Amino acid sequence: MEAKAIDEALDLFQVLMATRLLNTAQQTGRRDQQPPAPARLVRHRPGPAPPARNTDRWLECATRVLLYRLTYRVTDQVLALGTRPDPEDEHRHGWWEELRTALRPW
Repeated sequence: MEAKAIDEALDLFQVLMATRLLNTAQQTGRRDQQPPAPARLVRHRPGPAPPARNTDRWLECATRVLLYRLTYRVTDQVLALGTRPDPEDEHRHGWWEELRTALRPW
């Protein structure tokens, strides 16, 4: 029961932070035409700046990667998601797989 509550709290936190980061980054991008905050924080993936097309999709992906890195304290400077997590940790492994797929186009 406690593990489920923690998973639900993490899911809610992920949604809240993604919304906040997306709004802040979009406002920053419009205001000074610099790459949004998630683009500056996630250095090696999905690229240093948003592409001219599909900017919203790129920004959403970058924000989700940032949230994953913060949640699991990923510090790897080469692999955006760090090493593959243990499949026994279903929540983390599922999120890692989802993000790995989302990063492919970038």
